[in-house]
Amino acid sequence: MCSSDLLTSLVLLAVLFGSVTWFTHDWVRPELTRQTKIATEQGTALYRGSAQALTGFREVSVFGTETYFRSLAESAAAIIAKSSSKAATLAMMPRYVFEVTVVVALVSISAVIILRGDAMADAIAILGTFAIASMRLLPAATAFLNGLNQMRASRFALARLADDLRAYSVP
Repeated sequence: MCSSDLLTSLVLLAVLFGSVTWFTHDWVRPELTRQTKIATEQGTALYRGSAQALTGFREVSVFGTETYFRSLAESAAAIIAKSSSKAATLAMMPRYVFEVTVVVALVSISAVIILRGDAMADAIAILGTFAIASMRLLPAATAFLNGLNQMRASRFALARLADDLRAYSVP
């Protein structure tokens, strides 16, 4: 294998993995943050409604507003469930995009080698090297992306908690 083949392969891999990074950063991250924000806000609404219903239990029973508080809780729980499932799906998205990118890279490299008419022994060595490297890299990349997405998803709730702590801090 000559140095131009190696350089071509590395450029192809850089472009493919750069596109995965771009996809993750520009599409998954904002949507994941939005879904987490929705779930947090609805959780707060669910908590407030439950607290109001329980502290004013006698008034709720006397005035017959149980259905209002029940519908409030049901709608908040439905929105939380929907947002949480979307957030979980979005958190796994980079892994699948990464796997597809690895397959596309391997197929692209093999197509370039076949079209150039290179020896198949070189092709098998190159493909085997990239396949083994991607198998070793996939668990680490998945763990890294999952951790990153988890931190991104928690950003809104942590910022809100920090604001609440600052508001109640002793001067």
